[in-house]
Amino acid sequence: MPADQQENGHGPRTIKHLPMQRLTPAERRVASMAAEGLPYKIIARNLGKSPATVRNQLHAVYQKLGVANRTALAYKLRAPPP
Repeated sequence: MPADQQENGHGPRTIKHLPMQRLTPAERRVASMAAEGLPYKIIARNLGKSPATVRNQLHAVYQKLGVANRTALAYKLRAPPP
């Protein structure tokens, strides 16, 4: 049985992945820094990217995780898995 499935007595069921596993490595770095409250320009400088790239990656993170802002992102990344 694949690692992302578990037996529940009625056949296999999919286990929900942790939020960060849905993101690319670059999105993970941006998401974790944004969740700490760092502004775009600081994240961009630390990662050697443009602020526009960081903004675009963070927008993709919001869409993938179903959140609307940094506060919700921070909560989602720190919440225990369901």
